[in-house]
Amino acid sequence: MLLAYNAARFGYALDFGYAYVEGAPNITGTYMRYGGFNLRYLPCNLYVSLAGLPDILGHFSPIAARLCDYLLPSGPLPVANRWLAPNALGISVFLTTPALLYLFYARRRRPLVLAAWIGLLSVALPLWMYHNTGSLQFGYRYSLDAAPFWMMLIADGMRERWGWWARALIILSILINLAGMTWMFRAFSGFGWFSMWRSLLELPH
Repeated sequence: MLLAYNAARFGYALDFGYAYVEGAPNITGTYMRYGGFNLRYLPCNLYVSLAGLPDILGHFSPIAARLCDYLLPSGPLPVANRWLAPNALGISVFLTTPALLYLFYARRRRPLVLAAWIGLLSVALPLWMYHNTGSLQFGYRYSLDAAPFWMMLIADGMRERWGWWARALIILSILINLAGMTWMFRAFSGFGWFSMWRSLLELPH
């Protein structure tokens, strides 16, 4: 049904209308030049989703600046005047949700675990080749697309390791994301340095 709608609306079944979305010139220009999905975007998305660091001591991550330069506005980048703050392009899912580390404890020989890994990667691989990391965000919001699969893996990984360490990581994950929610609320309410990112990326108010 979606492909039929695309064909009727845009004249091509695989045209999802992204070319008509307004945004920062560097992001829309990259999309027009390389398309919505391209291997060129893989290094940036892999770094941000798996190893992305927050801004530390008021410095924007140099690795993110190098790998994701096509997403960044020209000129000085706004950074927080504090010792630790979220990077606007995204942060590793393992830093924002440490409980995700338990997915690596899932028993790989079980058919259900193997199926979950296949499902997780089948969702993640196209997203890693997408032209945007998710833009202004806390963490890596596209990881939610694969939530059913990584939740299955975490559940299996914690099955025989349900102790104080697992509970601590779950509580820590909740607290980190509560802090992230507060940051995002302030950003879209016009407070702080995140609101400057919103202006640079030309996000709607």
